[in-house]
Amino acid sequence: MVHAALIFAPHQDDELNIAGGLMEQMILAGIKISVCFLTNGDWKGEQEKRLKEAKKVANIFGYNDIIYLGYGDGGFSKSLYYATNDDVVVFSPAGFKETYGVEDKQDFHYAKHGVHAAYTKRNVRNDIKDVIQSIKADIIFCVDADEHPDHKLLSEQFDKAISEIISNSDYHPIILKTFAYLGVFYGANDYFVRPMQQTKCMSYGRWARSDCAPYNWDDRVSFAVNSSVYPLCWRKSKLFKALKAYKTQRGVKFFPRICNADAVYWFYDTRLGDYTLSSDFPLEQTPFKYYKNIGNIKKIKNHDILKLIYEFYYDKIPGKVNSIIKKILSVIKS
Repeated sequence: MVHAALIFAPHQDDELNIAGGLMEQMILAGIKISVCFLTNGDWKGEQEKRLKEAKKVANIFGYNDIIYLGYGDGGFSKSLYYATNDDVVVFSPAGFKETYGVEDKQDFHYAKHGVHAAYTKRNVRNDIKDVIQSIKADIIFCVDADEHPDHKLLSEQFDKAISEIISNSDYHPIILKTFAYLGVFYGANDYFVRPMQQTKCMSYGRWARSDCAPYNWDDRVSFAVNSSVYPLCWRKSKLFKALKAYKTQRGVKFFPRICNADAVYWFYDTRLGDYTLSSDFPLEQTPFKYYKNIGNIKKIKNHDILKLIYEFYYDKIPGKVNSIIKKILSVIKS
């Protein structure tokens, strides 16, 4: 059975894209949740704000184990992912070249070894290994290779780390990987459609992709999300409250896209000491339920008025107002 879960996220707020739909369910099942962040989210110098936001999110769901690896947020062009080999030291856009803590939160490497780690791929991999071995969670969630290079970095080094661990020990956790963007952060804007819709294999805009390579969408593991996550009165949802807590990311406007009737993953079987993509998921070992397809739905209700109200307060209107204010200020300053 699952007693402890570990979530690997590249940035603060990605934990909600990766496992936000299942967090409440895990807490109710008595599962201890640990969230490990690869970066300090310091691309725009907002590391202190993002730490406070991450703590607030943890309080909303009811867990308190937050781990900071303390690497730099590489943005889209200066990520450590682009390092030419495992030992090249890379400066982050924020000007750092070794791990560091934020406020009262020490970086993991310093807490364990008494020194900070240089920004290298090898150190990322070793820190991931140390986190996994120190927690020994029964189930591990990790981001997969989204278009963002920091996501690719975490996915790549996690795969190498867990492969080394399971090939040299009798520890064989359940591994679930997923995309933070595809079908989630930039998924279908269908929250106000009832019955609630399953995750769709889609994205759009800057991070659009036409498939879920390297996976087959039909091979996904699809878990049912508790209905408490998606009430029509959205303010009652803990996932909504958590996204709203990430003010630096304006994540709340993506709630209608992130929140689905199911949470989608690809399962890696480690039971034989191999890191193997598999469809033979051991459902009996978890508190989760597979999402059951409800077939062709003849009657679908679109709550367009509620959608309009939501967008007015959290999405389109505030953005337009801010844009107008900025233009007025620019004219005044000139």
